[in-house]
Amino acid sequence: MPRRRRPPVAVLDTNVLISYLFQSPTITVLIDSLAHDTFVPAFSPHLEQEFLQTCRKPKIARRLDSVFAVAFLADWVSFCRYVQPSRRVVACRDADDNAILECALAAGAHYIVTGDKDLLCLGQFEHVAVVTPAYFVRRVLRIPR
Repeated sequence: MPRRRRPPVAVLDTNVLISYLFQSPTITVLIDSLAHDTFVPAFSPHLEQEFLQTCRKPKIARRLDSVFAVAFLADWVSFCRYVQPSRRVVACRDADDNAILECALAAGAHYIVTGDKDLLCLGQFEHVAVVTPAYFVRRVLRIPR
């Protein structure tokens, strides 16, 4: 009997999660694919706090119901590989970007999925590939669009 390939582990940046809440088509395909165990999402306490802070920003809060955002976050945390990074990383000028790298390393992630140009310009950090949501959906998950 053939061995089933383990799904990749991926850290989704806050901008990706917010885009899902705003119903971005590509991100919706990505998140909905979790119903088929296509990948294992990873998350950390710092990313949880960043998500909540981002949802409170006026331009986001005007468009997003806070009760819905908190409920989504609770579901997301329960579904993710929740890690407590122990290794400090200083590779980006933005501390939130460093926290994503720390989460990825702690989770043994294969990918960071982001729209953040400061992270995307890394291309790779140690063994973790930094990719766009579209790349992740088409090339990694192999979901036709």
